[in-house]
Amino acid sequence: MHALTIHFLLWIICLCGPPLARAGLTFPESAKESPAPAKAGLVIVDFPFSNESAAPVVIRTLRSSCHCLIPEIIGGKLRYAPGEQGILRARVKIENVTRTLEEKTLIWLEGDPEHLPSATLTVRFVVPETLTLDPRNLSWTIGEAATPKVIHIRADDKQPVHLTKTELSQAKFRYTVRTVAEGREYEIEIRPVDTAAVSFTTLRIETDSPLARYKSLTIILSVQTPRP
Repeated sequence: MHALTIHFLLWIICLCGPPLARAGLTFPESAKESPAPAKAGLVIVDFPFSNESAAPVVIRTLRSSCHCLIPEIIGGKLRYAPGEQGILRARVKIENVTRTLEEKTLIWLEGDPEHLPSATLTVRFVVPETLTLDPRNLSWTIGEAATPKVIHIRADDKQPVHLTKTELSQAKFRYTVRTVAEGREYEIEIRPVDTAAVSFTTLRIETDSPLARYKSLTIILSVQTPRP
């Protein structure tokens, strides 16, 4: 390329300046975490944001990872000029949460491709493990020896929990409950009647825990086909 042409192109680039950054919204916090509430109800989590780009931004779509989370923009405003601020509010319906809950809100702006949202916001409700089951489910494979397997149940030292009832949904398994330490630790030994065919059963455990999420627990027991 001729030297004069190169100098001309460089001059044009200097006049135009650097390319503009892609317009978008800035969230100081894209994830928020808090202890899970002990009772069912509605929890509200706010995510402030601002348009720190040099161009207007229009929010096109909000989607959530679960029907229990409803996202909305406070005031219903969808177009934000440079420097304007807003708040995305996540309304989360909390029910009987037994494990840490994590849900997301995905945000598409005008011009975003369908497969690539501009932002993802995460709400996380941490459930303190005052009662643990290890493992939470048991499985055998077809043809495997019907040997017993054990589920260990342990309560937090500060909050004793007693088992008040255990019940199988179907008589395809046998089980024995053993008290290791009253109110602190239990073992449930379980085995299938046979492993000749696929089967699924649930073992329901009731406790005297003051927390609703631990009053009734379900363990899935199964005999499954071997994985290839």
